[in-house]
This record gives sequence, structure tokens and C-alpha cells, in this order.
Amino acid sequence: MWVGGPDGIAYTIDNALQPFGSFWNIDRTAALAGKTRTTYAYPNPFSPDIGYIRIHFSTKYFSASSQNVDIRILNFAMQPVRTLLQNAPRASGEFDEVWDGKDDRGKTVANGVYFYFVSGGGQSPVWGKILVIR
Repeated sequence: MWVGGPDGIAYTIDNALQPFGSFWNIDRTAALAGKTRTTYAYPNPFSPDIGYIRIHFSTKYFSASSQNVDIRILNFAMQPVRTLLQNAPRASGEFDEVWDGKDDRGKTVANGVYFYFVSGGGQSPVWGKILVIR
């Protein structure tokens, strides 16, 4: 059985040794950012009414092996909407952080374009865009 969703696909095999649903293989739709200064969000656009969005980034381009990372989301007027991470320790690697489409007060944001940035390690921030459709 195959199942698709906004994060990718999953499947399970039903046979005598493996009863249905006892083991799932999950393939997410993330691509590696590697040592590049890139970030992306998926699924994009997204609706906070039916899901969440993942912000994917890599800390491998930071200068040290472990960094404190900030992720902030801003509206189209560049006003702060949500702080996802603030001085969160992250080792060198690939990470996803989840945003549920709510602001810092817990209110679901309106339709529109939002910007986010990932910063850490004394490097300049890496920017991305998110489109919210409700």
C-alpha cells in the first residue's frame, strides 16, 4: 500500500512475515542543502488549516561544528510574525523546523507572502519565502 502526503510518500508491504502496517518505509521530499548557503520551505504554498510547513537548512556552512541558530518569520512589510528558533543549539548537519502558520501570539496568519531567515555562526542570514493560502 502506498500513501502520499505533503511530506512525501510512504509504503507498507503485507506478507506472511510482515503483517499489514507493522512496518512503513517513508521517503520525504527533502533535498540536501549541503555546505551551500541555501534554505527552502516545503510544501510551499501551504495552508495552516490543513497542515504545516518545514523549513529546511544546513549548518554545514557555518564556521564552527556547533552553532546557535535563529529562525524568524516576517510578513510582507518585514514586520516580525514568529520566532521559531532563538539561540537553539544545532550541530553541523541538515535540519527541518516546523511552522504551523501561527504568529507568536498563537493566531493563525492571514493569506500572503511571508519571508523567513536562518542565521547563526556569525554568518549573514539566509533568506527564504513562504506562501500561505487558507
